Amino acid sequence: MVSGNYTTAIGVLRLEFESLTRAVWLFYAASDAKIANTTKNLRELSHSAEQKPNNSEMLKAIEGKVPARAITMLNNFRDISWKELNSFVHGGVHTHQRHAFGYPVPLLIQLIKTSNGLS
Repeated sequence: MVSGNYTTAIGVLRLEFESLTRAVWLFYAASDAKIANTTKNLRELSHSAEQKPNNSEMLKAIEGKVPARAITMLNNFRDISWKELNSFVHGGVHTHQRHAFGYPVPLLIQLIKTSNGLS
C-alpha cells in the first residue's frame, strides 16, 4: 500500500486469507496424509482437488473443530469479501473500476485493518 500498488495489496489480502484458512485446516482437520503432503517434493504431488481442498471445503472441514469465533470470523470474511477479492486477483471489474476511478482512502484504511485482523 505504501508504494501505491493497491491492486496487488488487495490481491495479497486474498492470499493472506487463504493461507490462514489452510493453516487452520492443517492444524485442526487435515488427515495425516494431507499434512504429510505439505512437505513432499512438488513433483511427487498431484494438483488435484483431492490433494488440495479448496477454501470452502476447508472451511466446512474445520466447522465444529475450531473455536466458534474462529470459524465465524473466517466465514464472515469469505461471505463479505470473496467475490471482490476474486475480482482483483483475476483482473475483474473491481480492478478496472478502481484503476479508472481511484481507491478511496476509507477503503484503503479498511483493507489495512482487515489484513491486521487476519494476522
